[in-house]
Amino acid sequence: GVLLEGTRTSLFWRRGRTLHTPAARLPILPGVRRAWLMQTATRAGLTVIETEAGAEDLLVADEVLVTNAIQRVRRFVALET
Repeated sequence: GVLLEGTRTSLFWRRGRTLHTPAARLPILPGVRRAWLMQTATRAGLTVIETEAGAEDLLVADEVLVTNAIQRVRRFVALET
């Protein structure tokens, strides 16, 4: 039940001025674009939190994002449960 990542993407979700992402201590890849987005968000004044979370956290997020080294940051339009 813990969120990790997509098959080819790193996962992020934003609530207010806080950007959340699965913790690096979890079995995820330490993506280059993931690190870039975390640094960019911090520079933009957002708080970045690495955490353990479930699908319910995405449902209450203001925004859900995925990214990888090849694609830009992409915003989810809808989530199905």
